[in-house]
Amino acid sequence: MYKGGKWSGWRGRLAVTNRRIWFEADVLGLFGTQEEIAMEQIAEVRLKNTLGFMPNCIWVRTKTGVVYEFIVSGRRQLIDIIAGRLSPA
Repeated sequence: MYKGGKWSGWRGRLAVTNRRIWFEADVLGLFGTQEEIAMEQIAEVRLKNTLGFMPNCIWVRTKTGVVYEFIVSGRRQLIDIIAGRLSPA
């Protein structure tokens, strides 16, 4: 996970509900580390390639300008789910 200019490099689980995106780290020493983004706080979500060529990242920007990057499999499906739950601007 990448957040606001700092690479965390955390492995974990990413879940999408009708109200939020939720990430929980599962790396040794980081159990219980969580990030939560409410759907109403998401301004933009899009596909991104890591290292410029690896199609495995979801890029999320909040309305306050914080950027998150999540490396996931099945990113197109996740983006479709997230985009479908966002309020129209």
